[in-house]
Amino acid sequence: MTGATTPADRDRFTPADRDGSAATTPRAGSHNGAASHDGAASYGGATSHDGEGARPGATLADGTVSRPGGTDPAGTAPAGTAPAGTAPGSAGAPHDMLAHVPPPQEIKARRTVRLGTISKSRKRAIRYGSLLVILIAWEIYGRSVNPIVFTYPTAIVRAFFDMIADGTLTAALVDTATVLLIGSVIGTVAGVALGLLAGRSEVVRQVMDIPINALYALPAVALIPVIVLWFGFGASAKVFVVAFFVFFPVVINTQRGVAEVDPELLEVTRSFCSTESRVWRDLLLPGALPYIFTGIRLAIGRGLVGVIVAEFFTAISGLGNLIVTNANTFETARMFVPIVILSLIGVVLTAALSGVERLLAPWRRER
Repeated sequence: MTGATTPADRDRFTPADRDGSAATTPRAGSHNGAASHDGAASYGGATSHDGEGARPGATLADGTVSRPGGTDPAGTAPAGTAPAGTAPGSAGAPHDMLAHVPPPQEIKARRTVRLGTISKSRKRAIRYGSLLVILIAWEIYGRSVNPIVFTYPTAIVRAFFDMIADGTLTAALVDTATVLLIGSVIGTVAGVALGLLAGRSEVVRQVMDIPINALYALPAVALIPVIVLWFGFGASAKVFVVAFFVFFPVVINTQRGVAEVDPELLEVTRSFCSTESRVWRDLLLPGALPYIFTGIRLAIGRGLVGVIVAEFFTAISGLGNLIVTNANTFETARMFVPIVILSLIGVVLTAALSGVERLLAPWRRER
């Protein structure tokens, strides 16, 4: 039976083996034919001198305890594993931890690599190539449709120069840009200030939560009659409408940005007894900047919608006036000129905002 020791087996072991002071190894010609102290076979197929292959837990001749897979001279590392501080495959040579560190360029490339990553030149080619395809398809289709119903890019370009020549486009553009600028600045400043306050104070956040969500979900066009009653038909009503459209995406994203700052970092600032102003300057504002810029980016589109809505429903002026006037006279190409200009304003403002974000938040990875 396996594991039982007969009198004949006990005679084959030395006294030291019986009392556990050395490895339990048979004399010459013992179990499984492994080498023993004197080079004869040992029990379990292991050599007791160095412990390779010895039974787990057996005491070896040098005083170490064998482990599965063998032990090193200190009895700590499995067989086949290089000692601590040596490189794999080296004969005891000290291992330099920085020997295989890639250069900074490779480290940066590894950090930014993602599935489907393409080069900047290919991004530009895809972006402008797709735009060119859209314009060509628009031109082809537009020429096959009644010009009263639809138009095409070359006709819009001709109408653009005609409107520049008669001065109508320039005056309307200045009027719309003034209202858009003033309303956007007011809405952005108010949204950032209130969002920072709500993100830092739980009381303010709870007070603002329901009113902001309710007003944000409310169609702003429904408030135009009330706004006209309050501010009249002048520029102040249009500025208020634009500020109203811009305010909500900015305040919501700013509040979320402050709330998403790592609580452990806030705990570190408390541990170092940082003042509230230092916490804002060194932690909260930098942490909330990406969210603030996201809110402003969303607010650009809403501001453009707001200024046209205001020009439609209040004093008809600016680019909104050109759209309404040319639509009423069925001059489709001239009607599309202010529409295309509004689209270009949105593209330019978004690109400019991305540049400002890279300047103020250089730690943000460019995607």
